Amino acid sequence: MKKALTTIGLLFLTLVLNSCVWERSVSLTIISFSLTNESVEQIQGSPKQPPISITVSYEAMDENNQVSNIFLVKGELVDGELKLDQTVSEPTEVVISVSGGSTDQSAETTAVLEPDSKIEFVTVLRVTTRDVYYSVLIRGRDDRLIKELLKSTIKGSRSQL
Repeated sequence: MKKALTTIGLLFLTLVLNSCVWERSVSLTIISFSLTNESVEQIQGSPKQPPISITVSYEAMDENNQVSNIFLVKGELVDGELKLDQTVSEPTEVVISVSGGSTDQSAETTAVLEPDSKIEFVTVLRVTTRDVYYSVLIRGRDDRLIKELLKSTIKGSRSQL
């Protein structure tokens, strides 16, 4: 009985250790980008990373109240830069989407793009033994709003709390 329990315990321990090793990260690549009203530029990162496709778009409503996607830019960076096809004339909430060239993996985030602003974002590429994962994060703190009138603040003393 004791041998059977020991064998089952060792078998279980082996399976647990193998499952932990199975999803191990092989590489982690962090690439920094800058988005302005004119282009997307690579700030930091290895030039030998796999090809990355970047899409910046927003939704607009036409005269028939139909929502359509407007693409400011869509494609891969050339020499670390990708020029926007269109620009925005007022603060606009845009979707920044990043996807890999050979995989179907993608990630996206939203930000408010203003005509004279600069948004820095980071793409994290994690390659595991089974798959490739992308993450897109806004670098730093971004408090931009489309309508400044909707901004709310709380003032007062915390001494009563």
